[in-house]
Amino acid sequence: MYFKLSFRMAVTAIVVFTAVGAAFCAFIATLGPKTGLRTIVISRYSVGFVGGTIFAIFNILTQLGFSCTAVILGGQTLTNVSEGKLPLQASIVIVGFIALILCFVGYEGE
Repeated sequence: MYFKLSFRMAVTAIVVFTAVGAAFCAFIATLGPKTGLRTIVISRYSVGFVGGTIFAIFNILTQLGFSCTAVILGGQTLTNVSEGKLPLQASIVIVGFIALILCFVGYEGE
């Protein structure tokens, strides 16, 4: 109980703030098909250029966090598949390099 919340209070806070955050995103998402614009671009109409820039920075940080998590988990998987012959740091670098190549080259899907 680091923040001194009971289990019920913590679950309530998670549910309420997730619902509030989802409501804003859902409202902006309904404007996408009507305008043909993406969510980050639409939010600039509401909050202006500076607010849109702040949202874009938060989006970049979120995507960076997801990417770091994916690369680390991929490295752990590669280390486990190689039965410990490949060190974790080398596996993370290999998975990150492969992801970087895919970012620049891309892949052709159906």
